[in-house]
Amino acid sequence: ATTNHPKGDANMKHVRTIGLAAIAVCATITTPGHQADAVEASHAASQARFEGRWIDLSKDWEGAMACTVDDAGSVCFRTEAQLDAYLDAPTTGVTNVAITSTCSSSLRLYDGTSYSGSVLNLSVQGTYINMSTYGFDNRTSSYKVGACTSSFHSGASGGGSLYPGNTAAFAQATVMVFGWDNVVSSVYIS
Repeated sequence: ATTNHPKGDANMKHVRTIGLAAIAVCATITTPGHQADAVEASHAASQARFEGRWIDLSKDWEGAMACTVDDAGSVCFRTEAQLDAYLDAPTTGVTNVAITSTCSSSLRLYDGTSYSGSVLNLSVQGTYINMSTYGFDNRTSSYKVGACTSSFHSGASGGGSLYPGNTAAFAQATVMVFGWDNVVSSVYIS
């Protein structure tokens, strides 16, 4: 349908943005015993914007090398420098509203030693983040912790062993503690 309202296009974009955000929030709410709901929420969480299209991170990063995940969703880039420019850009408008459950600086996981290879930038606090959702299960070889303490686990949803290395706020490691290279399956940002 067409509108003759002078702000029609802007209002429709605003309504679409709010509508999509509401769908994303509804898709991520799960209740115990509803495995189909959890699978659907995981699928929605694995979707990321990359060069004007949607990709499913759990299946293939499709040329992306740096992805960021926050409460608003996931966005990917070809380089970490592009990711940094995106994160440093001033935020304005409805789609860039700060969410209270994100950390002021993020956790970065790298699939290569010495902060090389693909990078996954995470800032969602207070929930276990399963690496399989973002195609990063058993890939972490180095990391940089942001302003919030994190914990790394060998199993999904905080299961398995707890990583014994330093993951306090602002900790960094060019290599993982012996036996932990490519082992992290979930993280928790406090």
